Amino acid sequence: MAASFQLFRDKTGEYRWRLRAANGRIIADSAEGYINKRDAASGIELVRRLAPTVALKDLTARRPPPPTPPPPPPPPPPPPYELGELPTELEIQWPRPPTIEREETVAPDAGGAVRCDRARTRYKVQADVEQLTVVASNVALEMAEGVRVGHVFVEKGMQRVHFDGGRYGAIELAVPADFNVTPTEWREEWLVEDVLVDGVEFDAADTALILRGKRIAVLRSQVHAHRYPVWVGDTADFWSEDVIVAGNELAADGPEATLRMVSVRRSVVVDNILRNPEKHNYRIEGRSDLAFAARNTLVDAGLMLASQAGDDVGTIWFRDNVLHHQTPSLLIVDNPPGSKLRRFIAGGNTIYSNVWDCFLCVVAPSGWEVAEHFIEPYRPPS
Repeated sequence: MAASFQLFRDKTGEYRWRLRAANGRIIADSAEGYINKRDAASGIELVRRLAPTVALKDLTARRPPPPTPPPPPPPPPPPPYELGELPTELEIQWPRPPTIEREETVAPDAGGAVRCDRARTRYKVQADVEQLTVVASNVALEMAEGVRVGHVFVEKGMQRVHFDGGRYGAIELAVPADFNVTPTEWREEWLVEDVLVDGVEFDAADTALILRGKRIAVLRSQVHAHRYPVWVGDTADFWSEDVIVAGNELAADGPEATLRMVSVRRSVVVDNILRNPEKHNYRIEGRSDLAFAARNTLVDAGLMLASQAGDDVGTIWFRDNVLHHQTPSLLIVDNPPGSKLRRFIAGGNTIYSNVWDCFLCVVAPSGWEVAEHFIEPYRPPS
């Protein structure tokens, strides 16, 4: 095929021409665009005087359609639990779900140890395990009916670990530190991230959930422990962040608090039943901030807020909870009030107690908003 002139429109909509050889090579072009087609055609005619036998191909009538835009991304899935209305300044983040591409059945000898070291894997545990260690990210754990895992340890820096039902003695997330060097080395990037514990049963001789990290949620679980059902702490100079405890039943034998959070930034504790015959059900300390507790039932024990030396706590909301109180302490706060807890907002709580006739038994300092709480005679939870 001989060379030919091509008349076309560029991306700006202007008309251009080019002289293309049979092998596709461009011999000449207009070098500039024309506003209208007639001027472009005139430019071609000037050049055609030098090559009068070259044909003209008008490409403007078959301009390719614009590319189809990509479809919008699918909407994010709904959160795994409806937390209700939260304060506007509390923007809690949920754990990111693991990416799972394979399943692996685990059937160790009774009492053996298991090492979960393959990323993007759902491990289906078929027999009792004394010790299970997670050393890969994007891991889901699923238990066969009646199977129990004694202790789970999630190694430093792991991400996206999901516990879906089952029976456990304890789940522990690694302290973000290396104790084998002097001085001890702490790194924030060693914090475990994106852990979801959903529908799990715990019966712990000591502590059930030993947590520290970012984006951690404990949902719809039954947790009994001799000391702490839930402990969050051990992060040195940085924070655990975005901790959600919702829809659980947490019971402690009494030596320590039912739920204790040390240096946690952004936490939501809602719709739980917390039981403790001796100590405190809800305890916030360290350098915690933006702690929200609502619609919980606290049985026997009360709460302790920012009461330790060195505490520096920002904001705590305590709203619409029910307390069936029998222990000596109902509410322990910093002394003097406001020195370690800068902002305390409490209201709408229902208290049944024969021990105390006041909730906050001192004058609220500046920055605190504590509504009057009417305390009714003790009645046990229904």
